[in-house]
Amino acid sequence: MDWKWPAEHSVDCKDYHPRIGGGQEEVGGWGRGTDKLANACDSSAAGYFHTYNGYGVNGADYVDFIFTFDDENTWCSGYRQSGPSSFPVTTFTKDIEIYTGDANFGPWTKVATDSHSTWHNGGTPTFPDDGTTTEWTPTAPSKYLLVRTLTNHGNTNHGGQLTVRFLQLKFSPPSK
Repeated sequence: MDWKWPAEHSVDCKDYHPRIGGGQEEVGGWGRGTDKLANACDSSAAGYFHTYNGYGVNGADYVDFIFTFDDENTWCSGYRQSGPSSFPVTTFTKDIEIYTGDANFGPWTKVATDSHSTWHNGGTPTFPDDGTTTEWTPTAPSKYLLVRTLTNHGNTNHGGQLTVRFLQLKFSPPSK
């Protein structure tokens, strides 16, 4: 398995919030499409992800990232992300849970939990800090990966805003 930019490998990257469409309607980030998750899923310096105003990670709220692989037999063993240097580090991902599944909205199998650091690498698409990386040993292939962000590093503005500048997954297609 290799680290890859999801959007550059035909992986669909979408964000969801439990208070929008019961958690099954794509939010599209800030502006409902302006700062969407796909912006953070490629190596370009073109954009970032920022939660929709008022729909972040405050209290019982969380943000789900759902990644859809081309093939239902994709093996995935890692998730890493870093925040944009243009935002306060308090808006960066902190506590996460990671799940795999074969249907877009579950059932899900938990594969990892972790707490990420406030690292950013400016506008450089590299991940030199291990505190922004979560890896696990996969037990089965899947079509979907869900990363649930439960908290940021303390920011409560705009509903507990969450920002992500660069995001990669460690995955490989099925063996043929």
